[in-house]
Amino acid sequence: MDIYADNYNADANIDGEECLYPCDGTAATMTVNASNYGNEMYWELIDSVGLIIAAADVYSTGDIVEIPLCLDLNHNYTMNAYD
Repeated sequence: MDIYADNYNADANIDGEECLYPCDGTAATMTVNASNYGNEMYWELIDSVGLIIAAADVYSTGDIVEIPLCLDLNHNYTMNAYD
């Protein structure tokens, strides 16, 4: 059920422990804390060639979400957050 897993299934209705997150770079976790006005948040993480490698806008106020990332040491990253 995790949209960031390689084996994400939109039809899944049971949250299990089967998510797969293979990484040939540096594994990292980004924590998003939507403590206030979470439903107004949108963010994106962009690599140095301009590709969006992660983005979201599906938060409720009070959500704290951990997002697994696989980062390439040959890239710089830019985090854009919008309200």
